[in-house]
Amino acid sequence: MAGASVDDSYIVASGSPGLNWGVSAGMSFPLRNATSFYWSLNFNRYSFPAVNRNTISESSLGLTFGISFGESWFVRKRLE
Repeated sequence: MAGASVDDSYIVASGSPGLNWGVSAGMSFPLRNATSFYWSLNFNRYSFPAVNRNTISESSLGLTFGISFGESWFVRKRLE
């Protein structure tokens, strides 16, 4: 899985909204039956224009692990 996002911030500084953007990537591995293990790595950046024409910014890097139970939408059903 992979994704990207861009949006205007709801926070307004110096009369203009900031810009938020991020990217993410991850993988999911089926374990058995309808159980799977997944991980994801994401990077986000938030920036706002400041009064003196500089930019205030904050960046974050996140790592997520998880186990999903009962997800059977990816399993192909047999016709009997």
